[in-house]
Amino acid sequence: MIGWEKWLKFRVWAPVVVGVAVLGAVQIRVDLTQQARRLDPPASHEQAGPARELPAEPVVESSAESAKPSPSAQGLSLQPPPLQPPPAELGTMGESKALDVASPQTENPLIEALPSGPEAQPAKPLPLLKVPSIKQVLVADAQIIEDPVPPAMRMSLADYLRRELGPKRFHRRREWAGRGKDYAPKTYGGRVWKPIGEVRHLTIHHSEGVPLEHPASMIRNIYRGHSSPGGRFMAADVGYHFLVDRQGQIWEGRSASRLGTHVGSKPRGRNNRGNLGICGLGDFDAEHPPKVMTESIADLAMYIARYYGRRLRVRGHDDWVGANGFRPRGGVGCPARLRRAIPLAQDRIERDFPR
Repeated sequence: MIGWEKWLKFRVWAPVVVGVAVLGAVQIRVDLTQQARRLDPPASHEQAGPARELPAEPVVESSAESAKPSPSAQGLSLQPPPLQPPPAELGTMGESKALDVASPQTENPLIEALPSGPEAQPAKPLPLLKVPSIKQVLVADAQIIEDPVPPAMRMSLADYLRRELGPKRFHRRREWAGRGKDYAPKTYGGRVWKPIGEVRHLTIHHSEGVPLEHPASMIRNIYRGHSSPGGRFMAADVGYHFLVDRQGQIWEGRSASRLGTHVGSKPRGRNNRGNLGICGLGDFDAEHPPKVMTESIADLAMYIARYYGRRLRVRGHDDWVGANGFRPRGGVGCPARLRRAIPLAQDRIERDFPR
């Protein structure tokens, strides 16, 4: 796979190389035309006369005849006859006469030698160089290079989801936390705020016990419960990385680069390493989650897998075993009836990254 530096250099220099090739081809074409016109000037019919035949070379005869005095000895002049201009051979546009490479008048060594004489045919016009357009180069580039640099190396996960899902479906953290410090991460007092590591799992939850309100109010309520001093979690931030409301809209929670606190709290972070938490806003112990919510969770899982460029495993909260074999709830457990979103999300990931 081509490195992203080489790919960027190719995208920058490809138009320049194509332009230089086009200018070079045009310049060669102009040089050949000027050379042909200079070596074959058009002549009018009044100046042009019939071609004179050159005198034949004397035939060497017997030794007796060779003893005769030469013409110079007899007072005859040996000056060559005056040269006559060649007959005008005007051809169609683009044609040129045959040139001899060995001739001292030939300045361009790129012209091939053609046979001369009465049987010589005029040179065919040079074919035009077909240079691909910029659009054709970009299409070929897209076919050869699928995506040399995965999105995880170019942008954050939140920026990638915002681009793929759109601002009406994906809400940034500031839309529920504001820009103040009231709902900012608390990275003091011994709270865990470590990198998440290599992401390999997605875990589905539901917000049991949280009153149904506006999604932003529900997320702030969860934040206070997770980060309250002396609480069971005493987390630095809301424990989930993403939250999905009943209308299928996705909300950004904790930074995806930070270790979450959504799968147990002891031993600290053991099950949370490389594990992104997705919470469906609602209590689904008794009621079924809306279809739009389960579909949105499946789409979110698919885009997260595409972002990292690998297959991820989707699990439920009660699929993880905590300290001393503790399971979060037992029975149906969390995410309760939202569990139907797990196979749906796993199937969408498998389509892009089959086993």
